[in-house]
Amino acid sequence: MSLFGVRVASDPLPPIPASGSANGRDSGYVSEAERICSTLRVFRDQRCEIRMRIGGSGDEILGRILDVSQREFLIEDIRPRSALSLFRARTTFSFAARVDGLYAFAEKATVISREEERGLPFFRVALPASLLVQQRRRDARYRLPMRVSARGASVILPRDITLNGRITDISVGGLRAEFPIQGTLPDRNETVHHCRITIPNLLEVTSTAVIRHVRMDVQRRVFECGIELTEMPITDRRRLEQFVQSLAKISAGR
Repeated sequence: MSLFGVRVASDPLPPIPASGSANGRDSGYVSEAERICSTLRVFRDQRCEIRMRIGGSGDEILGRILDVSQREFLIEDIRPRSALSLFRARTTFSFAARVDGLYAFAEKATVISREEERGLPFFRVALPASLLVQQRRRDARYRLPMRVSARGASVILPRDITLNGRITDISVGGLRAEFPIQGTLPDRNETVHHCRITIPNLLEVTSTAVIRHVRMDVQRRVFECGIELTEMPITDRRRLEQFVQSLAKISAGR
């Protein structure tokens, strides 16, 4: 049978080279948890729909990825609402998603449990054992408008000396910020707990963060950090998503 343009179930997926090219696209199966997580985070950050099917049913179910960790990912916004009852513990389903040239497909994912946060249901799903991935693209980040930046949009990194930086752009999955040079500079891949993001009167969230790059600007006496937001309370993740969506609309001129 056909599912989102990929043959599955009784007609198994055809083999694809670990690294190959089809119509100029790199394609292959990935089984490393970190690679699977990084791909799913792109769909999370873009708030794009994932398309799911349970068993041999031909009915398509839509949802969105709420968050991703090393062992599981969360899905929410299940549509149609009548499909909520189908997602029970140990239910398996196939899913696919596409955004900005990035495509991913998993033949089997397993529901761990159903949860609720402030009355809104979401589902914990184990990471699939493998994922078919085609052409990875970078996450979309949005530069803060001047009227927002001027309010004091900041990120605080509690370390040996607490660092307080100015946010320059942000996405659901991370941000970029400038810090005055002081104390010991963070290392690449350093984990910082209780990172706090504050945009007065608009947003305040906390997250575990990982430093992804550090660039010095000696003349200005600042350094720039790329920061990935890895583990965040669900309520905060939803607040951040709503804020980024509003920036996307401003960027699109809507």
